[in-house]
Amino acid sequence: MSKEVPFKVRWLSGGVPDHWQIVEPRRIFKLVKEPERPGDIHLTPSQKYGVLPQEEYMKITGARVVQNLSGTQMQHVEPGDFISHLRTFQGGLELATMPGKVSPAYTVLRPTEAVYPGFFKHVLKSPGYISQIASVTDQLRDGQTMRYNEFNLTWLPLPPLDEQKKIADELDRELTEIDEFIADQYRLLNLEAYSKVDTHPTPTN
Repeated sequence: MSKEVPFKVRWLSGGVPDHWQIVEPRRIFKLVKEPERPGDIHLTPSQKYGVLPQEEYMKITGARVVQNLSGTQMQHVEPGDFISHLRTFQGGLELATMPGKVSPAYTVLRPTEAVYPGFFKHVLKSPGYISQIASVTDQLRDGQTMRYNEFNLTWLPLPPLDEQKKIADELDRELTEIDEFIADQYRLLNLEAYSKVDTHPTPTN
């Protein structure tokens, strides 16, 4: 390991197991600029909802997204691709789970066979990683997408593939349990509020 590596992975403050690799991102993520294909649906990457069809995003949020100008060449994305968008400096990169097309202003990264996308879905949205990418480039603060050369400034942990899957499955399970717990708490609060409401009419003379 070179002397420069510790600086590039300082966001991993807790360290990593000895058998994990610390790698330059270009080793495991390739920049792709594939033209849109006939029938591709327009996808919108978002911090809160991930990557979803633009129409669905507008229905959920009520927001009006700027439509693609006629003649503008969009980029094709595949499931498993990661997308750097205009708010990456706030929420990390987003994982595409369906094929489609995105704005040419975005940076599309395709993982190699050494990557389990479900693991890096968590890594590339972790608070430590987001803090690090915001510190290595000022352009992100201007609302610009993170370019490939900027993405490569922050080195990444690379566990064995089977371990990546195991960790991802565990994190997904824990997050599901947390979401269910929060939903239960909301239901209890609503029931409590409802029980305090006097639903019986007040007798009148």
